[in-house]
Amino acid sequence: MCSVLFDNCWTARSGVNREAMNDLDKNMYRLWLRKGLEKPGKSQRGLAKVLKIDPMAVSRLVAGTRRFQLDELPKIAYYIDEPLPEIGLPLKLSSTTSRGICVMGRVSSKTWQEGDVDLGEIAGVIDRRFPIEHQRAFLVDENMPNFNVTNGSYLVCVPYGAYGHYATSGALCVVEQARDGLKNYTLHQVGQKLAPGHELTWLVMGII
Repeated sequence: MCSVLFDNCWTARSGVNREAMNDLDKNMYRLWLRKGLEKPGKSQRGLAKVLKIDPMAVSRLVAGTRRFQLDELPKIAYYIDEPLPEIGLPLKLSSTTSRGICVMGRVSSKTWQEGDVDLGEIAGVIDRRFPIEHQRAFLVDENMPNFNVTNGSYLVCVPYGAYGHYATSGALCVVEQARDGLKNYTLHQVGQKLAPGHELTWLVMGII
């Protein structure tokens, strides 16, 4: 489950390769499927017939409790008449380097901190697009089921201003809010409207 798979995980016709399937952003694909099934004449039962699976299995796909299978994606795209979405960041990462990167804060809807804090270091991630010296990390301080991120995970990030062009719709970003000398960091998906006073500051390139 290495981030370098990102560059090679699409082919022109067949979509995602088998190795990259473990790193699919389930939320992105679930939203893609829901959008397609909202079209007139499309239904979970109709898709189940196309995929030759039980309608309850389609219901679990929509709910995010069943994994998309490699051979199902082109069939789903054909049925809902929607192109396969691009794989975006972040990926689940395990390919790390011995060089450390600074953990500079906690991501939580409830935690406010005085500027950037030093929470130690974790190993940086090997990815030729994102130099190790530009990487920083955030400690996730609460479970975030909407983003498939769990308490205690680390978000490996790069500055959004420099690397935001890598972000596809649905990619995760760390949003900063400042108030009375304090900072609050929360997660946000690219494409969603930002609340006043919030700023996209870090692009999440992976989760450890």
